Amino acid sequence: MEEQLVADIIQIRRDTAANWTSANPTLAQGELGIETDTLKVKAGTGSTAWTSLGYLIDSGGYASYSDSTANFTGALQKSGSPVVTQAFTGDVAITGDLSVTATTSIAPVIEKVTVQTSTTGTINFDFVTQAVELYTVNQTANRTINFRGDGSTTLNNSMAIGQSMTAAVLMTQGSSAYYLNTYQVDGSAATIIKWSGGAPTEGNASGIDVYSFTVIKTANAAFTVLASLTGYE
Repeated sequence: MEEQLVADIIQIRRDTAANWTSANPTLAQGELGIETDTLKVKAGTGSTAWTSLGYLIDSGGYASYSDSTANFTGALQKSGSPVVTQAFTGDVAITGDLSVTATTSIAPVIEKVTVQTSTTGTINFDFVTQAVELYTVNQTANRTINFRGDGSTTLNNSMAIGQSMTAAVLMTQGSSAYYLNTYQVDGSAATIIKWSGGAPTEGNASGIDVYSFTVIKTANAAFTVLASLTGYE
């Protein structure tokens, strides 16, 4: 008679998180216990009660994603070793900060453009919400530009020393050209601003003036700003 092979079934001790906490048993050394409602796993030591054990596996700490769309909420950070490589074939949506400490290779970047229609007054450029501001209406006065994190966060608190951020500001001009003539960071005058080709004294009529600003944090509340202006007719 042909011998039939029967697969062995190995079962891990299991219960809900609430029941584990209520019973609070002491697992034998190396014995595993799984919370069936959280899928978290602990390993026994032979002397430590359940509630005093750390989790061997905590699936709640893992990022959740699928190959089509990956959604991350909060800060996403990978440091140390081993290095984990994950390929995504669709969109990756990250809500929060992404910290990358190694060399980054990227394809074309799509930047956020904010379209504005104001013609006078101070411009507050919010670095954390955009990369480009486009003013589509002919300007009617020279203007101040103030660089900040956003309406509730300073740029000083948004950047570390040794970091830089770059902004583009596009100003539509009519027959009377105006320009950005005052420059601030977090509401204070930018003390070190260096221009490519010299600081402008006027805008360019009947076109779009494109300003590029690179703001470098050199110390606490200290910034160097590199700037340029190009006129497009």
